[in-house]
Amino acid sequence: MPVSKEVVGWLDEEEGTLAQHNLLILNFKIFERLQRQNTEQTVIFDVMRSLAPLDFFAHGKKRHVWGSIFSPKSESDAGRGVEEYPKLADLTASHVDNWAELATTLKRPQLRARFADAVWELGKKLSPQREDLHRFGFLAAEAHLTAASEAKDRAFYESVQAGTRSIQLSLQLRSKELFSKGFAFMMEFADSAEPNHMGRWFAPFDRLISLSGLSSAERERIVSGLEWRFWEAVDRQDLHQLKMAGPALALYRQSHGEYDQSKKIILAYGEAVLKLTTDQRPMIAIHHISAVLDDYLRMGLRSDADRVRSLLEERGKGAFKEMHEHSVEIKFDMSDIETSIAEKLDHKDPFCALFRLAWSCTPHPDEIVAHFEAASEGMLFHRLFPVNIIGQGGLPVATVDTYDKSQKGRHVMEYRQAMQLNVSFFMFGIEEWKKRFGRADFHKVPGLFDCLLIPETRRSLFEEGFAAYANADYVKAIHVLIPQVENSLRELLKLLDAPITKTDEEGGFEVKNMDHVLHNEKVQATLDERLWMFLKVLYTDKRGINLRNVVMHGIAESKDFNQANAALVLQSVMLLTMVREGGVFLERAALSPETP
Repeated sequence: MPVSKEVVGWLDEEEGTLAQHNLLILNFKIFERLQRQNTEQTVIFDVMRSLAPLDFFAHGKKRHVWGSIFSPKSESDAGRGVEEYPKLADLTASHVDNWAELATTLKRPQLRARFADAVWELGKKLSPQREDLHRFGFLAAEAHLTAASEAKDRAFYESVQAGTRSIQLSLQLRSKELFSKGFAFMMEFADSAEPNHMGRWFAPFDRLISLSGLSSAERERIVSGLEWRFWEAVDRQDLHQLKMAGPALALYRQSHGEYDQSKKIILAYGEAVLKLTTDQRPMIAIHHISAVLDDYLRMGLRSDADRVRSLLEERGKGAFKEMHEHSVEIKFDMSDIETSIAEKLDHKDPFCALFRLAWSCTPHPDEIVAHFEAASEGMLFHRLFPVNIIGQGGLPVATVDTYDKSQKGRHVMEYRQAMQLNVSFFMFGIEEWKKRFGRADFHKVPGLFDCLLIPETRRSLFEEGFAAYANADYVKAIHVLIPQVENSLRELLKLLDAPITKTDEEGGFEVKNMDHVLHNEKVQATLDERLWMFLKVLYTDKRGINLRNVVMHGIAESKDFNQANAALVLQSVMLLTMVREGGVFLERAALSPETP
């Protein structure tokens, strides 16, 4: 059914910009008007299908859906009970006829362009018998260019989108005349932009440079225009514009074999940025200097990169001084905690009681994830902002992206916090264990080190580490036990018939370190997920506590050799003792006192 003159009038009476979100609103207004007139639902739905292009998402961001620059407003997702809308299967050749009619009768160029483009893009799928699709391609290109010109002074983003689409269509249709008009418009649009309006003068490079069909002269016209703006930004010392234009230009020149020009641009950009960060706060400065370092390395400027790295390390010291510790007081019902720990220690065997305590204080990954998801419902901070993990030198050692991009990274951070909280209960439990069994020498508990991962020749070292903890010598406990844990993990590789060595860069053999072992597929498949996660977060994950690396590389400071960290190391050893003949089996539910 063709769209009525009344609906066409409604479409033409709206004023102002018609960007993507405005088109969606326009369609909704039509729907509401029809409802207020008590129009039959079947008629309303048929009108909405005829106006479906207003509901399409455009610009080709989801070409995989329909193989078009257009895609549905919502994609099909059976898991969430969401259906595709608009649904391509509901659209027919008659709807394409309606779009063609609207493309030639509507007054507003934005609407003519949208409906003509829909005929050109989807006509082959929905109405393959049509022989005039090219006519609507040309009509769309012309209307887009008219719309771009009309929106030039009032709606920058809409103008850029429309101008770009006109050029894309002219290249597809091989129309030199239309292309020349569109290209001239975009370049004049950029050339006339005020220096501080970066979006305008960056638009041709951002939107056009990668299009196939441009001549070498046209590409050079785009690049030279951006280069002119870049050198202006260097003279003005505009940090934001330098960071946007410099690396993009340098990479383009490098990709075309113009290495001297590429290095000239990147050095000009980099040195200007370094100069601008001189008076900035260290935390802000290292963000910008890190970007310069990455760009210098990408361009192969090794000596300059080393100079920047030294500067970065120096500024990092200041950044570390800017950081502040924040503490949060958490109140617990100690009676419940004491009761829970007493239940775990209620066993006749001192070793089993100790193991039950260690296991109960080990967070479970699934529970951490579930708790995090529940607690973060409605909180957008972790979904919108990445997090930098800052090392002792004041420089980022790891970055955890937004939750949608790095769920595992966020889970590691939450797991670390749970470990650091639970270790308080573990330390309290050790004191309660001493009282229950009337002994302080838990390093001499029968059976404690009867583990397949602890060779007889190393048992004395484990005993010394545990004794050091009992004597509050946490420096010794940590230094002695961490290398023993690393060796025990290599013993696990032996049990799994996996090699414990790897080849170094010079062709020699060296033993695998803890991180190599923990990421071995056989190890991950063999160790309980709870134990594997505990070891990884405690020892080798930069997003976690990373204790093995900061201690063994000499990065740890005196404050890091504290009771809590030493207790976590003890706990990891106790957990590893489950790998023994016959094993140690524990249910996640509460255990009876006589169950090992």
